[in-house]
Parts: sequence; C-alpha cells; structure tokens
Amino acid sequence: MEDRRKVEMIKKKYPVGTRIKLNYMQDDYAVPSGMTGTVDYVDDEGQIGMSWDNGRTLSFIYGVDSFSIIDEKQKALFNTKLASDMNRNGEIVEILSFEKGKDIYNDRYKVKFNDGTIKDNIMSCELNFNYEKKKDERSR
Repeated sequence: MEDRRKVEMIKKKYPVGTRIKLNYMQDDYAVPSGMTGTVDYVDDEGQIGMSWDNGRTLSFIYGVDSFSIIDEKQKALFNTKLASDMNRNGEIVEILSFEKGKDIYNDRYKVKFNDGTIKDNIMSCELNFNYEKKKDERSR
C-alpha cells in the first residue's frame, strides 16, 4: 500500500510534460549531467520515463537519481567549444532545435548565439552539457 501511495505522489508531482534537468544519474548508460528533458510517464514502480533533449529515452529513479524541475520560462543554455569557430568558444548559447544522429556523438543542434546569430549542425561534442548558470550571471 505504501508503494502505491509513493507512485501516486510521484505521478502528481511530475506529470507528463514536466521539464526536468538532470543533476546526476546512477546508471552505466546515463545521459550527461545537466541534460534537460520532458517527462513521458511514471510507471508502476515509480520510475520516471523521459524524452531527453539529446534524443535519448532513458528513465530515472526517484530518490536515487538527482534532478530538478525546470521553470518553463527558463531556457536551456549551454557553453560552446567550437573547433570551427574559435571566437565562439566559451560562449553561452540557446538551443533552438535538435536532430538525432545515428548515435549520441552525431546528434546535431541549431543554436542561437548572444549576438542573435543562428547556426545549424552544431554537434553534441561541441556543447558543454555540464554548464550551470551562476545566480549572478545573466544571458546576453
């Protein structure tokens, strides 16, 4: 009976469509820390099924893995490390869209730079998913 109540509490707290940011996942095939995604479902065991923004679909476990809810007004920001444009390295960018590749190393993103420039085909290895915005830092 206690397990059923816990699962119902998780379902109410994290309904389908809730945006999540992963802090840490205890899994050999974990998505990167800092990755964001959307709740697809909560199963009968209380695992939260996710569609991650990098195209993966991996559940995480409430009470084991660390995550936080993203305010819908908050944008996903990532730090760049672009070999093709060294002047852009370290710039914080906004992710506009995602295209799944044949594996996680070939995923492609469309990003918006601080000056408003939009660039396609940014690879996942060129984005730092561990970036955390500091409280006093503002996006430009």
